[in-house]
Amino acid sequence: MTKRPMAGDDSADTEAGPTLSVPPGSPAAKLFDIPFMQATGLQCLTCDPVRSVFRLEPQNWVRAAEPGRFDPGALTAIIDQLSSSAIWGRYGPELPHATISLNAEFLARLDLKTLRFESQIAAEGDGLAHIALEVRCEDTDALLAKASAMFFLGSYASGAKGRDASDFANLGPSSAQNFENYLGVEEQGGTAILPFRPRLVGSLDPMALHGGAIAAGLIHGAHLALPKDSTHTLKRVTIEYLKGAHPADTSYTGHIVNAGRSSTVVSVEGRQGETRLIATALARFADFSNN
Repeated sequence: MTKRPMAGDDSADTEAGPTLSVPPGSPAAKLFDIPFMQATGLQCLTCDPVRSVFRLEPQNWVRAAEPGRFDPGALTAIIDQLSSSAIWGRYGPELPHATISLNAEFLARLDLKTLRFESQIAAEGDGLAHIALEVRCEDTDALLAKASAMFFLGSYASGAKGRDASDFANLGPSSAQNFENYLGVEEQGGTAILPFRPRLVGSLDPMALHGGAIAAGLIHGAHLALPKDSTHTLKRVTIEYLKGAHPADTSYTGHIVNAGRSSTVVSVEGRQGETRLIATALARFADFSNN
């Protein structure tokens, strides 16, 4: 496995943590150049034209505020990235592509156990690729989540110019104690705010926020719309990416569409500034207390 040494973070969370690792010569080495992924500790098992398989051990940065659980926003962020790795395996890491939509369904409580992510291209044509992904518990092989993503092949989403890319590379491991801390999320009047920080960057040229960071912000915004005493947890989320996200602050505001005893549906909008709508999501929360 290749393990690249890293420099310091953009914040104080620079304590040593798990190291991103990939097989020598793997197209998944592209992950080393993506700031949002550098501290994840993901282990690439294979990334070839047929499938992409990664392993993730429990660690602090993916923890939910609730003890002993993965944050569903963290897993959705990883799903976004590892869907992209299926394209790397088929076409190589240099093919430009951008996420159009992402759907993730969580089938059980997300206990902190070692996970295995497997993705593959399910269909492609007319400049689009449809990716199917499964998340399983490595110990039991239980299916914990399944997802699908649609990508536009041939170009990246729009980004920003004029920033020094060297400020965003090799950020190093993170000692964040949970995923909210890793994101740097803030709350203002029921809206989730993600102040820009280099850790959230997904593309250096053009400079743009990572789609996984946007997905996580949308999910956090949806959570804030729930009643404080709600026992519902995320069951399903469908995300539509509308514009490339510039390296700037983003806000995520959710509104309850329907609330019932067994489930709650929340609509969320992600914006940069007051008028620039970059993404939307529809999230369904359900009660996993009997699972």
